[in-house]
Amino acid sequence: SKNMQAIAVEATEYSRRAFEQSGSVMEKLVQAKSPDKAMEIQMDFARQAYEGFIGQATRMSELYADMAKE
Repeated sequence: SKNMQAIAVEATEYSRRAFEQSGSVMEKLVQAKSPDKAMEIQMDFARQAYEGFIGQATRMSELYADMAKE
């Protein structure tokens, strides 16, 4: 159905973005000049990952609710 395709696309896009962000964070960590800077990078990544997950969970809930309505 149309909703299942939307769910699959959304999940795929979220996975792609998460993978790209992880790679970017790894590059930043390798270039960090101090443990403090590395900790700052890691904490920022954790915050962004959490916010992204909450947003994605909300979006997926909406898609599943729409599918249930059909």
